[in-house]
Amino acid sequence: MRKAQFAGQFYPSNKEELTKLIEYYLNKYLNDSKERSSCYGIISPHAGYTYCGNAVGKAYAELTKSLEKGKKYCFFIFGTNHTGLAYGYALTLQDFETPLGVMKINSIAMALAKFSECELNDNAHRFEHSIEVQLPFLQYITQKSNIEATIVPIIAACHKIDSIKQFAQKIVKLIETYKINARFIASSDFTHYGIAYNFLPSKDVKEKIHTIDKKAIEYIINMQTEKFLSFSKTTTICGTSAIATIMEIARLLNKKPKLLVYTTSGEVAGYNINAVVGYAAIGFY
Repeated sequence: MRKAQFAGQFYPSNKEELTKLIEYYLNKYLNDSKERSSCYGIISPHAGYTYCGNAVGKAYAELTKSLEKGKKYCFFIFGTNHTGLAYGYALTLQDFETPLGVMKINSIAMALAKFSECELNDNAHRFEHSIEVQLPFLQYITQKSNIEATIVPIIAACHKIDSIKQFAQKIVKLIETYKINARFIASSDFTHYGIAYNFLPSKDVKEKIHTIDKKAIEYIINMQTEKFLSFSKTTTICGTSAIATIMEIARLLNKKPKLLVYTTSGEVAGYNINAVVGYAAIGFY
């Protein structure tokens, strides 16, 4: 069992407080429209909820509208390699615990480890926050809809387009072979701007971070994975491999991306030269 490592940091450790915060960010979008969504996957931020909650809420509202109550779903979550302990793709078979309960690992994870280059690496997951921070929102929406939800948590650290394409093909083949009712989540923030990140190409912080992220998002929306990976080398976007992977899975499944929300931590904490981070919620339909 992987115990929550970041409760009380990125999100509240108290169950009631956490639930209220999720409802605050989620319900504003759920109440906008009751229409069902065809959302098959999302790109969602993994920062502190205070800063990125609006983007996360929009992403999970779209995902919620695509789920049927009472059904079983397997959520593939592609995390970011902040710790540097993952190589290629790193999987764990440990269940994840948060203040909202336990997320079980889907049994297909073992098959994925056996038939792909995905390594079993608990150490890479132990102190990585990008997957854990997604789980309270995922737990909330599935528990409310009486959905039996399982996960396949994968840290994505592969930046070679051929390898990413091959891995995407194996995942799609697995879900088709095992007839898995799957959804996909790529956990990534966008540009990390400022002195704290050693990235300050201009002191006009707001304009520059928006310009950089707009270009990156254009490559995603246009499904130009190679150009996105190449451009990202000039930025500080942390989850480029996770994003590229979900893009290639979407391509195989004929899903198209749509920008749902773009915002930054500057909208909450102010734009300054020390630290501002960009957040995008993107859905695949």
